[in-house]
Amino acid sequence: MGTMRERCRFSIAADAVEICTTGCCRINHNELTTTGGPEFLQVSTFMTIPITRFGADIPNVFALAGIDENSATGALGWVLSQSKVLLDLLLTDLGMPCSSEPDIRIDLQRRADDAGFTDIEIRAKAFHCIIEAKVGIAVAHRAQLERYVDRMGRTGSRIFLSISDAPASFAGRSLPAEVQGVAVRHRTWRDIQSQVRKAAKIAANSTEKLWLRQLERHLEKYVTGSRINDNTVYVVSLSDASIETGGTYTWIDVVREGFYFHPAGKGWPSEPPNYIGFRYGGKLQAIHHIEDWNVVDCLKDKCVSWPENDVPHFVYRLGPAIIPATEVRSGNIWSARNYVAIDLLLSGACRNIGEAVAATKQRLEGN
Repeated sequence: MGTMRERCRFSIAADAVEICTTGCCRINHNELTTTGGPEFLQVSTFMTIPITRFGADIPNVFALAGIDENSATGALGWVLSQSKVLLDLLLTDLGMPCSSEPDIRIDLQRRADDAGFTDIEIRAKAFHCIIEAKVGIAVAHRAQLERYVDRMGRTGSRIFLSISDAPASFAGRSLPAEVQGVAVRHRTWRDIQSQVRKAAKIAANSTEKLWLRQLERHLEKYVTGSRINDNTVYVVSLSDASIETGGTYTWIDVVREGFYFHPAGKGWPSEPPNYIGFRYGGKLQAIHHIEDWNVVDCLKDKCVSWPENDVPHFVYRLGPAIIPATEVRSGNIWSARNYVAIDLLLSGACRNIGEAVAATKQRLEGN
């Protein structure tokens, strides 16, 4: 018969839930005890194995369903069904009864006589919450919400919850405060992610914690401004022509004043990059960290010299200019806007932006 040191083995999972394969130890999350004393423990750490699909990393189980609206709402609905802590946090935030209702249920993409499919419905006799979620800064339309009013009945607490990455100030311009007596609330994906993170700290059940941490990771893909760890630069071409006919104010002047703006989506980024670079005069002039951003409907409300616009725009407040140590020419670039690894632009590893674009693409493809 072997010693305790030889017989005792632990598998330590990523969320700090341990399993003793011999039964001699009792594990409670991060607390480790054994009948033989800690000096007899021999711990082997289990490391998860990287997994990809079509060459792309799969960071969590929900990503197996893709990174789109259905994946986000499906993941949220599933974890709400598995975590009473998260469900209570969400309902309390909305001023709804807690999840102790005996007849509570959660439906995904429920179809009713109105011929519509809701994203998530949380319902019981005492309340009914319909969640409509969007990817990016779009929000639900009034007509869409009006279609669902009848399925909520006329009694109990009723509420619509809009989820997207639109800031509250921007969402408030499009969302009504109520629809036929049903209150409308808006939360960002970052708000939801914060609730998930809080729930993971409160939850005592290891399985519940596991689902919450998986969801927290998954929601990173939906949180605008979550690119803080992204070291790519969104390089754009600046024109020295006047922004408005007959004027003298140019795009270069906008950047010199510490700002930049562009349409939200529609061929432009649907979420702000972490870094932005500007090229004109045949070379890269500077790189800036984006310190802050907002979504605006009317650019002229921000600055009278800015142009008229008919779609929402991201407006960036730029950090100090980062000037390349060596000249980086434009080179052969087929697109006016490109994502480029920051080190390739600042280290002198590439002679021009065209080379840096190609090298960045090779990295992303794993070559």
